[in-house]
Amino acid sequence: MNGITFQREQGGLGRRAEGEDHVSALLFYGAEATHLPELLDVYSLEDAERSKVSMAKTPIIYYHIAEFFRVAEAGSRLFVRAKADDKYDGSFAEVKQMQQHAAGAIRQVGVWVGHRNITADVANLNKACEELAAMNMPLSAVVAYRLTSEELKALPNLGANVHPRVSVCIAQDGGGLGAFLFKKDDVNKPAITAIGACMGAIARAKVHESIAWVEKQNMVSTTYGGKMTADLLKELEVSMAAVDVKTITKSYTKSNKDDEKRPIQKKIDELKTLAKELDVATLVDGTLMTDLLPTDLDVMSGKRYLFLRKHVGQAGSYWNDSFTADKPESDYGYIESNRTIDKAVRGIYKALLPHLSGPVRVDASTGKISVGTITFLETLAEDTLVRMERDGELSGFKVIIDPNQSVLGTSKLAIVVKLIPVGVLREIKVSIGFTVKIEE
Repeated sequence: MNGITFQREQGGLGRRAEGEDHVSALLFYGAEATHLPELLDVYSLEDAERSKVSMAKTPIIYYHIAEFFRVAEAGSRLFVRAKADDKYDGSFAEVKQMQQHAAGAIRQVGVWVGHRNITADVANLNKACEELAAMNMPLSAVVAYRLTSEELKALPNLGANVHPRVSVCIAQDGGGLGAFLFKKDDVNKPAITAIGACMGAIARAKVHESIAWVEKQNMVSTTYGGKMTADLLKELEVSMAAVDVKTITKSYTKSNKDDEKRPIQKKIDELKTLAKELDVATLVDGTLMTDLLPTDLDVMSGKRYLFLRKHVGQAGSYWNDSFTADKPESDYGYIESNRTIDKAVRGIYKALLPHLSGPVRVDASTGKISVGTITFLETLAEDTLVRMERDGELSGFKVIIDPNQSVLGTSKLAIVVKLIPVGVLREIKVSIGFTVKIEE
């Protein structure tokens, strides 16, 4: 029908998300680094486009930035840096540099190493994060890298490690723009991964929430097209036109021309009929999740990897869990556990820092720290925790300062903080059956 239609656009007012828990970063190791400035600080895909990020020259970076902002709350903050793949040395010094340049603002960083398997370097990434935590700039990291089908069948158990600040994402799109960018027939193809969407999910979650929360974290929302794919479509149309102008000869027949045009036309058709992003979920080698058995999923989950799954009767794709590369019994075996305690650490640090090297009154009759000083410092430390409990990020807390400490003799003060976290409902077991009557 003839008519006039309107589509409401988002982000034009430049509003920014509240708080700082959403502040994230993406670090890429690849050839696209030559097209980008040293470090980007953006609040939208449009901001990134103004900083030379484009589907034409930096398609993988563009895709993951788009995915981050598709999933994250509008106005979330994202730092982006790209480093040439041949500069990758496995130390992840760039993570530390990004955090220092951001003045410690980054709460979580996603690392893309799509050209190689870096399983052996996960320990180094955790070390970099631990070093930042020691500098009072804690963050969580998720890394996504290339794995072949054979390597995926023999994944090492991340639960055998003690790398609580790192998670490993092996998810990828199988029917949308991510699948289009994934060169299925190229044995040297980089893994596209779903690192952008994963970081968007973390940014969208409150610090105590699991990214696998079904009610809140459906990773499927829209189909990319129009402006997003225009550059790719134009490039294919140019390739098609170049074939069209070729002259038919005895050595270059019409059949040869048709054979040359066929794969180009196939890509054009694919680009015009993309599925909703991440609705078709795969592993980083392109294996469809629907081709895997439940036991396969259980094995990968048991080894504490992050991937996308389906729930019967519920549309969309969802994260299987929020594992870190840590032992299952660890207090820090999940992303939300680390984010919660890191937020508490940051808040307590900020409250106590002004009083570092300041005077401390002691009780003249005992030489110990005075009751008034204890109450004052406990209240300072509690301020952040009170807000976190009010916002549902903690179930409870206790701050304790032993009054028998001799500050005059040591100039040191020990404070003990105990946190009661919010639980995550990972499994529900329902016993159901018939009965002849209901007992009161």
